[in-house]
Amino acid sequence: MPTDVISNIQTLPPTLAPQGVDFLKSCIKQAVGKTLPPVLTLQDVQDYLRISRPKTYELAHTRGFPAFRCGRAIRVTRDSFLRWLDRQAGVEEER
Repeated sequence: MPTDVISNIQTLPPTLAPQGVDFLKSCIKQAVGKTLPPVLTLQDVQDYLRISRPKTYELAHTRGFPAFRCGRAIRVTRDSFLRWLDRQAGVEEER
């Protein structure tokens, strides 16, 4: 975990961190440590984006979203999903 994040957490006033610095550190470690599988289900996408199931299916059928069919199931590769997400956020890709 980056040390600057830890130092910033340690300087939080107690009112902003009622459950303590250790709790916040564990939350950050958990979020940073989450890895996505190479091929995502729509449930994975839904959980990652924290959106509803209907919104996830709407997104999957949107032009430009990198979903593909595997039989009746809809899947998304991790790399294409993350590239799509970066484009949506306006992040330039490194070349």
